[in-house]
Amino acid sequence: MKKKIIILTASILRGNFHKKTIGKFYEFFNKYLIRAYEVYHIINIDEPKHLKNFFNYYETVKIFNDLIPNYVKKIFLKQKKAGFLGAYKNLMREVENKNLVSNENIYFWLEDDWEPIRNYDFTKLCTYFLKNNNSAISISSKSPLCSFRGGPLMSGSFFRNLFNCAQFMNNTCDPERQVNRWLQYKDFGNDLNREKYDNGKVNNKEIHLILIYLDKIVIDLNHLMTWSYKKYNKEIKFRYHLITIQDDYKKIKYSKINYPFRNNNYNLKPIKIEELIKLFNNNYIKYYHINPIIFHDENIGRKFTQKYGLKKWMTPCDEAGYISNEYYNTNTGNWRNYNIDQIRLSTNMTYNKNYFEGLSIILQVYPYLKKKYYDNKILLNLTYNSHTYGNYPNFETIGDLLKLNYNPSLKKKGIEYEELMDLPKIFKNICGDQISVKMEDVSNNYSYKKNFSLVSKIFNTIFKFDDDVLNEVNNFVKINKFESHNILGINYIYEKISGIQHIDDEQFMLIIEYELSQQKYHTIFVVSDRVEFIEKVKDKFKNEIKVVHYLKKNYPSNNQRYKDIAVTINKIKNTRGLYDIVKLEDELKMKSLVNRMVLKNDIINSLILSKCNLVLKTYSLLSAFSKIFNPNLRIYRVNGCTHGLWPESFITLYSDTNIRSQIIRKILRRCGHKEFKKSIKDKYLDLLL
Repeated sequence: MKKKIIILTASILRGNFHKKTIGKFYEFFNKYLIRAYEVYHIINIDEPKHLKNFFNYYETVKIFNDLIPNYVKKIFLKQKKAGFLGAYKNLMREVENKNLVSNENIYFWLEDDWEPIRNYDFTKLCTYFLKNNNSAISISSKSPLCSFRGGPLMSGSFFRNLFNCAQFMNNTCDPERQVNRWLQYKDFGNDLNREKYDNGKVNNKEIHLILIYLDKIVIDLNHLMTWSYKKYNKEIKFRYHLITIQDDYKKIKYSKINYPFRNNNYNLKPIKIEELIKLFNNNYIKYYHINPIIFHDENIGRKFTQKYGLKKWMTPCDEAGYISNEYYNTNTGNWRNYNIDQIRLSTNMTYNKNYFEGLSIILQVYPYLKKKYYDNKILLNLTYNSHTYGNYPNFETIGDLLKLNYNPSLKKKGIEYEELMDLPKIFKNICGDQISVKMEDVSNNYSYKKNFSLVSKIFNTIFKFDDDVLNEVNNFVKINKFESHNILGINYIYEKISGIQHIDDEQFMLIIEYELSQQKYHTIFVVSDRVEFIEKVKDKFKNEIKVVHYLKKNYPSNNQRYKDIAVTINKIKNTRGLYDIVKLEDELKMKSLVNRMVLKNDIINSLILSKCNLVLKTYSLLSAFSKIFNPNLRIYRVNGCTHGLWPESFITLYSDTNIRSQIIRKILRRCGHKEFKKSIKDKYLDLLL
C-alpha cells in the first residue's frame, strides 16, 4: 500500500499565473509522485477583495482542476474573510476532518507562488530523510527551519508535533511567524509554548541542521543560515551536519560540522544510507537543507503583488489578512453600489446600453466632478459595469482596453460621497435625459454642444487606451496608407432605433457613390454591424476603389449577448454543486470573451474612423466618438435624430452641406426631416469647465 502525501496550498486568486507554479510543479514531478504516493492536494483559495476585480474563485478551481492530474484527490476550501492565518488554520482543520493525520504520511506545504526550477525526484529524499521522527526538508532557497517557502516537506511526526499548532495560535500575525515561535518553545503568551504540550514527543535539548549536496558539490555552509536562530531558546543546542550524495545515492559522504564555521572544520567520509538513517533516529528536530535548490522565488509572486496593487499582513490588526487599496468608486452601471460578488450576478443593475453612451455620461458629468472632487485633489476611480460589454468576472469595462490615465486617490477613512454611487443620476440632473426631451425643460440643461475640442481634451485627461489597441490601430492605418491617401470612412448600422429616421443600405450606397463623384478618394474604410453590408460595398466599388474594413465576422447583437449572459447567470444562481457551478462559470467566462471582442472591435473601428479624411454615418455613437478622438475630423450624419442625445445629435447633417444631386437631396431630406431642431439645441447651456 502506497504512503500518502498530503500537499497543502494556501492560494489566492491569480488566474493563469498558477500555470507557472502549481502547473509547473505537476509537470516536473508528476511521474515521481504517481509512482511513490497516494496523493491528496488540499487547496484553500482566498479571495482578496481587490483581486476579485480580475479573477474569480470558480475560475481558479477550474484552473487548478485542469493543472492537477486526475489521480490526485483534490479538495478545495474557501473562507469568508481572506487571510493567510485563516487559510493555514482552514488547511490544518481539513487534514484533521479528513482523518489524514498520521505519522505514516508525508506532508508538503506548497505555496502557490513558488516556481520549480529543477526536475529532481524529491520523493527519494522523503524516503530516506523523513523516515525518522520530527524531520523536515527544505528544497527551496532562503528557507530556515519552519519557513513556509516552497516547503517544507515533513514527516508525519514533524507535522503533528511541530507544524500543526493551529489550536494554540492567536489572531495577531501570520502563521509562519507563529510556527517559528512554536519551535522555539518560549512562552510568547498564554498558549504559544510548546513545552507545555509536547509530552516528550520532541526532544527539546537539540536541533539538528543538516546540509545536503546532491551531485554538484560546491559547499557553502552559509546555506545553514545560522543567523536565523538567534532568538531561539538558549537552552537548545544546535548541531550541524554535512552530507554529499552522488551517483543516485551510490556515493554518500557524511561529516559533522564544528561551529563557528571555518575552513576545513568538517571531514567528509563515506557512509552507507542505512547508517546515515540510523544516525538521525531520535526525537530531536532535524531539518535538511537541499542543494542545489529545487524551488526558487524568482520574484514572480512579488511581481504579481506589485502588478495588482496587493498588500498583505501589514499590521497585527490585519489579522494576517490581505489589504488592498480602496478608492472613491464612481459608478456607471452599479447604482446600488453592490459589492463585486453582487454586481457580477445582477444583470439588471449594470449599464447595458450602447457602450459609448455610458462613456458620454462620464464625460458630461466630468465638469461637475472636476469642480467638486478633482480640483480638491480627489482623483476618482471611475467604474463602468456592463453585462453587454464587460469582462469576466465582474463585468467591468474600465481597466483593460480602456484605462484610467491617472492613479486614483486613496479613500479616506470615514469619508463617503454617496452621490458617486450613481453617475447616471448626476448626469440627468445636469444634462436631462436627452431622449424624451421636453422643449420647455431644455433651457435648464447643459451640453457640450459642438465643443469637441474641449471634450477631446477631457477624454485624454481621464482615459488612455491599452497599448494593444493603439498598436492594432496604428498597424491598420500604416498598412492601408492613411497618412498619404485620401480615406473615406463609412459607418452604416442596420439596427432600427426609436426616434431615428432609418435609411436603407441601397440609399446609403447612393450617398457613398455621390461623395466619390465629388472628391477623389484612394480608399473606403467601412464600419458596420453586419459583414453583409461590407461585402455589398466591396462588390459595388471593387472596380473603382480599394475597400478595407476591420470587422472580421458578425458578432451577436447587444441584446443577444445580454440575454446569453443573463441565462447563464440565472443558472449559476440556482445551482449548488461546486463542479456544476465551475462548469457554468467557465461558460460565463467564454461568453464574456465575446463581450471583449465586440468592445475591442468597436473601439478600434471608432479610432480608425477618426483617422479618415471624411466620414459619412448613420446614427451610431461609435462613429460619433470619432469626432471626440479627432475634433478636426470632417464627419456628417445622413439621417435625423429626434433626440437631443450628445454627441450624436450635434454631429452636422450631410444635408447641411452643398449637395448638388437632386436625388441625394431628396433622400437626405426624407431621412432628416425628424431632426431635433437647431433652435432647441441652442437653448442648452454651455457645459464648460
